[in-house]
Amino acid sequence: MKGTGLAISISLLLLAGCEKSSDPSLIRQEARVSEVRVQILESFPVQARAVVQGELPDGCTTIDSIEQSREGNEFRVRILTARPAEAFCTQVLVHFEETIPLEVRGLSAGEYRVVANGVSATFRIEVDNG
Repeated sequence: MKGTGLAISISLLLLAGCEKSSDPSLIRQEARVSEVRVQILESFPVQARAVVQGELPDGCTTIDSIEQSREGNEFRVRILTARPAEAFCTQVLVHFEETIPLEVRGLSAGEYRVVANGVSATFRIEVDNG
């Protein structure tokens, strides 16, 4: 019975930071982001994309949704993952890269910041992007 307490403790640690889901068969949480870059495309109006890289914790976890919002000069990107709650998975980090178009049309010239799950990058729009 000693092993049971250890298994419960490990399960609780794995669930820390997970979001409550309306679907109890899935575990949802924020993806681990390691890098954010911004690509500015040579066009007018200017187009910008956030390139977000990170790791998924195992072979069963997938990107579930990507949410984006903007407040002032800051874009917020939230990448959520999903994993079957009862699955037995390969315990290997899985690299991911997501390219997310940023809504920059109509923005004034200036410096902007993108924050994806706590990791940030800045970029500059040189002229008003009418």
